[in-house]
Formats: sequence, C-alpha cells, structure tokens
Amino acid sequence: MRGHDAPTHLADAPTAAIGEVEVVSVHQLTPDGRSTSEIDYAIREPWNLTVDRIKFYEAGRLVWARIDELKGWTTDSQYLAAIHPFPKEFHFLAEWSPFPGEESVVYAAHQPSATIVSYDVDSGDTKTVASYDPGNGATLSPYIKGWTTDRKLVVNVNGETWKDGCYEIDVHAKVRAFHANASYPDPARWPNLSHGHSGDDPTHQYRVVYGGDDVVVSLPGKEVLWDLPEFHYPGAERQSSHPSWKVPELWWISDDVGLDYYGSQLKGNLLDKPHVDSFGIHQCWTDGSCKVLHEVSSAGAFKEPSGAMMWNYQSSVIATLSRDGLKITYTATDGKFSKLDHDKYNVSPWAHEKLFLLELAPVKK
Repeated sequence: MRGHDAPTHLADAPTAAIGEVEVVSVHQLTPDGRSTSEIDYAIREPWNLTVDRIKFYEAGRLVWARIDELKGWTTDSQYLAAIHPFPKEFHFLAEWSPFPGEESVVYAAHQPSATIVSYDVDSGDTKTVASYDPGNGATLSPYIKGWTTDRKLVVNVNGETWKDGCYEIDVHAKVRAFHANASYPDPARWPNLSHGHSGDDPTHQYRVVYGGDDVVVSLPGKEVLWDLPEFHYPGAERQSSHPSWKVPELWWISDDVGLDYYGSQLKGNLLDKPHVDSFGIHQCWTDGSCKVLHEVSSAGAFKEPSGAMMWNYQSSVIATLSRDGLKITYTATDGKFSKLDHDKYNVSPWAHEKLFLLELAPVKK
C-alpha cells in the first residue's frame, strides 16, 4: 500500500450486499458458426437497466435479446427468433438508457442524419434527441463514450480524434454542450475513456489501472492509493488485463492475458505460433488479493514470424460484469484456434468467437 489503507467501504454506496461471489452456471449464448465481436472492453454496459436484456455485436450487426430467451434456445432457428437487429443506420456503439422507466430504450447515433436518437426496442419508436455535427467541417464518425455521473450522454464527434471534440447531451432536455477537447474535459464527471485496461468504480471515487504499475488511484486527482501486486497460483503467475468494476463495493472482476502467453513473456521468449491458451476470470479486491472464478480455453496471443503481434483480441476473454454484479459476459473460441489463426496459418480445429454468460451468486458464509 502507498500511505493509505484499503477502504472498508465506498462513500455514498450501500452496505456491501454481494461480497465474495462464485460461478453457479455457464451458458453459451450464441451458436457455433456466428461470429460475435467484443465491443464492451469490460467497462461499457451491454445490459439494460433491469439486467434482463443484452445488446451485442454478432454476424456484422448490433442486436439485442432478452437474456432468458438467449439462455433457452436449442436450435439455430430459435436463436434467430430470439435476437433483434438494430436499424442498420445506427452506429454499433449505442447505450442503454440509465433512467428508470426507460428499460427498453437505447440511445444511438443515427449516422445518415448525424443525430443522436432514442430508440425503444419494444415499439420501434425513434425520436431525435440532438445533432452531433458541430458544423465546422469536422469528419463525422460518432463514438458514444457513455454517461457522465449526472447522466449526460458523451458523444465524440470523430472517433478517438480528441481534438475534434465531443458533445455532452442532456437527452431529456435535448440540450447539447460542445467540448473542444474530447479527452476528459470534466474528469470528475466523465466516463472512463480507455479501452478497458482501467476501470472506475460506480461511485466514481476510484480507478483501477492495469498495464505495468498496477494500482488503484483516486478520482479525479489520480493520486496513487494502493498497489495491486500480480497474483499467483501454484507454479504460475497471472497478469491482469481488463478490470470491470460495476458494483459499489470493494471488488471488481478481472481477466488476464493468458497463462501460457504471460509465462513465455516472463521467460523472454514469446510464443511464436498459434496456440490455445488458458484465460482466467477473477474476482479482485482493493487489498490486492484475487481469486479465480472461472478458466476459459481460447485462442491466444503470439508473435508472428514478421515480428508483429497476433493479439487475437476477439478471442482473448475480456470479461464484462453486469451492473447487478451477478453476471459476466465474454467472447471465446471455446478451446479452438481462431478464424484469424486458421486463415493465416491453416491451423485446425478453429471456430468463430461465441458469446458466453457466467451467472454468479454470493458465496454463503
């Protein structure tokens, strides 16, 4: 620890209601042969407010489904009946509404009109909210980044070209405010803008940061509060990769970079051909301790003969926790090489990435 004790509670948060968790069931939500892409980076929110619907990207399109129907299909036709595509004019990075009473509403970028719209997935009702075009000739490539702490929608004008600015939109008042620099113009309120190697707690007091000097920092000042040592298993080490801190308690979910890949990195001799790795999904606490919840076999990262890295990003088991703390989603090839591996190196057996669900429950003391 760096001069601070790990907290015993989060200010402005309820008394811990979940605590330590364990996996009680595993479900494959998408069938073999339909490629599912990772778009949540462990920090975005695939679940609606009541955590009974989920949106995800499959077969080149954004879709949503009721989770009970996704868990229940047994044939491809039943799966196809369960999923519902969003209008093709929408950018695939959309956000469920955070407002009670809007459990079926998504806010999305309607690209032909350069506007943010509200879309009711039950009725199909679409309403214009505000334009994301600043009218200054900037390239328009909308990138919805999430919600501020006071529930304003953050929309970058041109992807992650920060200098082109962003809008902060009050979606109910239909009022927009432009920020010339899209990189944390108001850090105390802003959503996390990373690709998931850091994650904020829901009360927006702390941020866990992975990638070398693994730490928890304060928000918005980013003072280092606690070191997070790498965690160990008998004869092996795991390197944390993406934290998913979705409940106002003292823990988050973490995935890792793969047991074999990290082992080769420690030896200074990176794996140099396609392989299937063992990825861990863990529950971690502010005192630096972690425990494995689930292990997943999926296509891993390696160094290609050219010297470039084949990261197999979509196969790398990025675990995203639900807002109720009782569900985790991830994509994986389920013990096979990836399609990228197969197409480039002709290895078999291979598979498209599939979407999986872990259901959790508090550990009974």
